[in-house]
Amino acid sequence: MAATPKLAVKTGILDGVLGAGPVVQGLLLLMLILSVISWAIIITKRRQLSLMQAANELFVETFWKSPSL
Repeated sequence: MAATPKLAVKTGILDGVLGAGPVVQGLLLLMLILSVISWAIIITKRRQLSLMQAANELFVETFWKSPSL
């Protein structure tokens, strides 16, 4: 009986991306870039919200401590 050669099947993510066509690779790159931009916006907005909440607490405290408007 002759030994049958084993074929290696590449099923990794990197193999899939590298084996894809240029349009698919371009779309994946675009999606990656937009995802990074989206996360940057989310983090920036969260920081802004935290700063605004702190400023609002300071304002409310000052407002209620004032003798009159």
